Amino acid sequence: MKQKKFVFCRYSFKEDPDSKEEKRVEKEKVQEQFGKLFQTAGKLQIYMKKGKEEVCLQNNVIAEHDNIIVFRLNDDKDIKITLPTGTTTNNIDDYKEKTESSYPYCHIIFLNLGDVKYVAIEKNYSTFNGNIDRILKILTANFNRLIKEYGYTIEFEKILMRAKAWSLIKRRCISNNDYVTQICLTAKRDGETAKFANFSSDNDINGLIKRGEENEAKEVFFGSKYAKGTNELSIKNAIDTMFNVAEFVSKNDCEIRVKMSKSGMICLNDEVVPMYFMPDLAIENFQMKSSLSIEKGDYELLKWLNECIDDIKKTENETTPPAKISCPN
Repeated sequence: MKQKKFVFCRYSFKEDPDSKEEKRVEKEKVQEQFGKLFQTAGKLQIYMKKGKEEVCLQNNVIAEHDNIIVFRLNDDKDIKITLPTGTTTNNIDDYKEKTESSYPYCHIIFLNLGDVKYVAIEKNYSTFNGNIDRILKILTANFNRLIKEYGYTIEFEKILMRAKAWSLIKRRCISNNDYVTQICLTAKRDGETAKFANFSSDNDINGLIKRGEENEAKEVFFGSKYAKGTNELSIKNAIDTMFNVAEFVSKNDCEIRVKMSKSGMICLNDEVVPMYFMPDLAIENFQMKSSLSIEKGDYELLKWLNECIDDIKKTENETTPPAKISCPN
């Protein structure tokens, strides 16, 4: 059995500025109501935009126990699979086939607990092409609709474990006898202004952030080129600087890319996310145990979640110089 691979993100509840204060529930209450969505529904009304229309996605709440919610979300793709009829003869002429529709799915696990809440999303390339950003957009739009009456919105935050970036680049350099030729950050907007702002020659990082925010361009680019034999510390510092800049370029889709001389482009956003393999049958065992009377916390899924979160906290605190820059006023 192939092990399931999960990407971890954080989520939180924010006050909806469009809601009336007198109708807004306490923050602890909205977290409780969010959990109840999965307790009472079994299946939720989850929609996805497809062209100009919206389609309803199949989904199922597998289990909910101890503030752990295991949720299954199906893609809209209709994949045809061929099934045997179960004939008992060896005669090929007797072996008939039939085709059925199959909607691939991914598991989504919410740890709906504490001030800092985590969600683990299965990276399944047959479902939404394994695109975590696309899944997060679907979840954001639908859960905002479902909790709107409580006066809150849900916000998902991708986690970038920047300490892993240099080890990844170093490994590629050694294995392919390669070297870094360029490091760049691109911030894309949803706006209609088809301009392109290039700040590659700008050495004032704080000024760059401010001008990048104020600029009306649809795409803002900042990057540096490197020759073979460039000092490793310079490259490590440049990567860390890009992560610092990305933290402050708000309301934009930022991508940090490293171009190698042989290996081509590496998107660090995809490579340095916290991704972990789940133990075999952890979900199935949790589903079975959640319906039984067991000692609280005595199951593999919770232990795995806690171990992953501990590793995220440890690795996320590690960084390379320089020290963090401050956001400009």
